[in-house]
Amino acid sequence: MRVRLGERRTPKLTSTLTIVPPSFSNEFHSTTEESAIWNIDAIKEAQDYVNLIEHHVNQLLERSRQIIYRLFIAGDSDYITREELYLADTQYKEEKRKAIERLAYQLDIAVEK
Repeated sequence: MRVRLGERRTPKLTSTLTIVPPSFSNEFHSTTEESAIWNIDAIKEAQDYVNLIEHHVNQLLERSRQIIYRLFIAGDSDYITREELYLADTQYKEEKRKAIERLAYQLDIAVEK
């Protein structure tokens, strides 16, 4: 099961009936505690991922960093980003492609054809 990064988990509120008889041991089992621990771990994992992305974006060249930030973090459109950076259409497309490639290589997620 794939879970979205940073998604919270809640404990079960109703009991579950099974055919298998319960096993008796000295272990304590609490779905509430398991959910709380899972949520803390998920938040830590999400923060680590954000820090990793931020670190690699900050290593890019200034123009590449501006393009990545405006497109993917601020949510600006290609048109607005291109106009604010005073770039021609073909030059902007080339800079955007290079910025995304550089970031992908830094994050080690680049796919080569």
